[in-house]
Amino acid sequence: MNSRRILSVRSLPRALGELFLIVAGVLIALLVDDWRQDVEERQREAALLGAVMLDLDGDSLAIALEVERLPATVDALRELRALDPDDLP
Repeated sequence: MNSRRILSVRSLPRALGELFLIVAGVLIALLVDDWRQDVEERQREAALLGAVMLDLDGDSLAIALEVERLPATVDALRELRALDPDDLP
């Protein structure tokens, strides 16, 4: 019985060392997974921001075209208002 007790006392540091390695391995795996998710999130964010920029460029172009057409539209409305309603077909 004495020899078993000595054996178990000697294996305690080894067991604690193995437990430490397991815990350290799990923590490292969690850190790597968290880092990988952050990288993927940044890539998705960059892709979405690029899409938003393209959309804004398209909208800016459409607005610029409408602004160019605006004076002609205002002139046409003024001419329409100047017409006598009785002269309209």
